[in-house]
Amino acid sequence: VIAHLPTTMVCGGAVSAQFLLAGDTDAAAEIIAGLSLRGAVLVRLGVDDAAALASLLRYSSHFFEKPHGEKAYVARDAVIPAVGPAAVRVGWRQPSASKELLRCFRGHPLPLPDTPLSRAAGASEALLHALLSRCANALLGFGDVRAAGSTGRSAVLLPAGGSGGALPRLSDRFECNCAFDIFYYRADGCEVPCDAHV
Repeated sequence: VIAHLPTTMVCGGAVSAQFLLAGDTDAAAEIIAGLSLRGAVLVRLGVDDAAALASLLRYSSHFFEKPHGEKAYVARDAVIPAVGPAAVRVGWRQPSASKELLRCFRGHPLPLPDTPLSRAAGASEALLHALLSRCANALLGFGDVRAAGSTGRSAVLLPAGGSGGALPRLSDRFECNCAFDIFYYRADGCEVPCDAHV
């Protein structure tokens, strides 16, 4: 669960994204302790990161409300070697009557010109990928993830992308196979409406 809370607020079990992204060993330990005790961890974002995710929600919700004809052009098939030899759909698609999604991969952004939505998606993907990588590294037993390469186990590290300091990197073949999906479920016929979400 990721949310914005004031940095001065004391929140039991909340881990500072700023410290986590900086490779702080206490933040990594808090991830493990929170998952062990509660099965979930609240990651407290700073104002700028929370604003970046809020802008993704705003721009993607606006996009999903457009008529189908205006969304269909934001789709293309691309061969991404990290995913496999077959082409995969990048951009918009509607897998069912109530579900739509926008999909991009690292190095294969949304097929949009430079728009607020494409910029928000790129910034949000980088932030969420970095946070997920830091959490995964903490769970894999790397305390200071910046120094994890010296353990001889760097092959299992997830790359953090450009946020929060350098990590030993996997090859691009593995880094670029993570899909970043923005989902939207239409409330038509559903009891619970759901905003766009990642």
